[in-house]
Amino acid sequence: MATAALLLLKHGRTADDLPERLVAWTETLRAVLAADNGLRAFEAFSRYILQVNAHVRVDDLVRIVRASLGEEAGRAAMTAAEKLIAQGKQVGRAEGRAEGRAEGRAAILLKLITLRFGAPTPDVEAHVHAASVEQLDRWAEAILAAPTLEALLAERP
Repeated sequence: MATAALLLLKHGRTADDLPERLVAWTETLRAVLAADNGLRAFEAFSRYILQVNAHVRVDDLVRIVRASLGEEAGRAAMTAAEKLIAQGKQVGRAEGRAEGRAEGRAAILLKLITLRFGAPTPDVEAHVHAASVEQLDRWAEAILAAPTLEALLAERP
């Protein structure tokens, strides 16, 4: 448990690839689950991840945990999310509104891309959907001046 806790403290807050890291930590997390009160500890780890890492979505965490650690661990991750919802924390209404705004901006930007450059590829669509609200806004502002789609998406703050 100490190893898992240290890994989460080191990477939990900032790693945008945390779900992939969890897969790499499968053996360590399996040891946590096998320990006394391991399921409760894993639930606490999941709750910590969801509270501190803005890059991790509940559905992604639960899917990855189920695939790499099994159904029981997946239920523990879901329970952590449900507790956060009940407490009105990060997974609550504000996050839902923020995700809705981001999805709306992504849809508008994809429509603008289609009108300006033609139908986007699935890779471009995924790239747009993965972008932050701030990046989506920058792309929307830059689309009329961008000579190509590649130039637009290469734009950085």
